[in-house]
Amino acid sequence: MTRIVVQIVFLALITGSCSISTLQKDLEERRILEQFRLIEILLPLPPDSIIARYNQYDSTSFYREHFTSLQFAGQLIDSLNAGFPDSLQIDTVAIEHSVERFGEAGRQRKILLLSSAYFTVYDDITILRSVIYHEFGHLAYDTLSTERRREFDSLWVEAGRQALYYLFHDAEYSGNTRFGGHPEDSPAEIFASAFNLLRNQPEEFRSRLLYVDERNRSTVRALASFVLPAPLP
Repeated sequence: MTRIVVQIVFLALITGSCSISTLQKDLEERRILEQFRLIEILLPLPPDSIIARYNQYDSTSFYREHFTSLQFAGQLIDSLNAGFPDSLQIDTVAIEHSVERFGEAGRQRKILLLSSAYFTVYDDITILRSVIYHEFGHLAYDTLSTERRREFDSLWVEAGRQALYYLFHDAEYSGNTRFGGHPEDSPAEIFASAFNLLRNQPEEFRSRLLYVDERNRSTVRALASFVLPAPLP
């Protein structure tokens, strides 16, 4: 099989567009700053520092200063791609350098979109790794057959009844952003979180499982069976 080469595409800072007046940019920056202040306790840096980092970066300096992290992301994606057919493999990483999309990540066909904050603000390989694993979890969920998806979706409902969503909050685990994961939103989200936590941080997950009521562990094991090659002990 031909090895997938991941291409890095740098997307321009939206608020830096020449079509936007200085006044408009200032107003938008203030609005975003206020939004950051509302969640400041969840952020790794003060809001003013985050805005400053966005304003001072360009594509040339970004590549130079974060080459090692970009290389790591490419290698990890290449490794995870091996578990999927060629038609679904990620072949492009688009870095979204827009403060309006701070902390976002997503996938569009074969393109993985990552906020530049994972490089410029967090600058932590373990967090970057978790974000990529989570997004590949979404890809894995999309490959489920109709029957398997129906089965998993039922388990998601049961996990809610048993108040187990907390166990799959990425943010509660080391090496994740403090706002990461929202498994209560949908079956796809809990699947992506489970994919990240069980494949990326299995020991930490197992240590937390010890505190789950024995009567509910069968539901957790059933959920885990969808993302692990071997049963969860």
